[in-house]
Amino acid sequence: MNTMRIHKRLINALALYCLVSPLIGAQAQDWQIQLSAGQANLDYQENDNAGLTPDGVLNSETGATPMATVSLIHKNNLLKHSDNRAWTPYGRLDFQYARGDSDYDGYLQSGDTLSPYQTTTDNRIWQADIALGAQKPLTDTLSITPTLNLSHRQWQRQLQQYQEDFKHTALLAGIAIDWQPLDNQPMLITASGQVGRTLNTQIDVPELGLKQSIGHAKTWQLGVEGQYQFSNDFSVNAGVSHREWQYKESAVENGYQYPDSESAETQWHVGLGYVF
Repeated sequence: MNTMRIHKRLINALALYCLVSPLIGAQAQDWQIQLSAGQANLDYQENDNAGLTPDGVLNSETGATPMATVSLIHKNNLLKHSDNRAWTPYGRLDFQYARGDSDYDGYLQSGDTLSPYQTTTDNRIWQADIALGAQKPLTDTLSITPTLNLSHRQWQRQLQQYQEDFKHTALLAGIAIDWQPLDNQPMLITASGQVGRTLNTQIDVPELGLKQSIGHAKTWQLGVEGQYQFSNDFSVNAGVSHREWQYKESAVENGYQYPDSESAETQWHVGLGYVF
């Protein structure tokens, strides 16, 4: 399944949601568009299951990559102190792009010989996420929102010798909790967590003739965000999130094989939102 098809499905799902939500209770000023900038801190390693290295790691990537995110959100606005305790629709769509360098620490291989090698890697990351669910206010200042999340990620890793393209789609179930900590203050804190599995995983290394599935594995993510609405139309926000996932060992193709790996990414962001 290619990236364009995944993105088309995400957009179609949001379009359907936009058509349906007015029929099930969407209110004015429940929508918000956010523009944010921040940093993605990558921690990636490929594991040595053959015992070729002293520490069991074939190579690792660590580094901080600048990123930008566009988000469209529909949710019940607790800042209005609504007395409505009914379930209401929730939806969120995020598009994210990051580009920057990371530090490669690994080996060069010649036959069965590995030589330590360090360099800088150019990275490009595209991420699209859609979350759909239902929100229930528990009090004037607290609500709970179960969600189902579909995520698609593409990582282009430009090494000096060749380029690797990783793709995966993930399906996650989660929950978000909104809390307005101060009475009569337009401040909102949101904590969220999701757990699921990666699907449709693939690595593509054109220079080596390697294009393989790299399995399914568990994935999870946690996040917390604060929002302050300083006018009827505008808000500022800041947040941090952490996600982890794995890729499995690929089949051998043209004499090459991708080893299993572990990935973790911590992000922070600040942004401006428009409420409508």
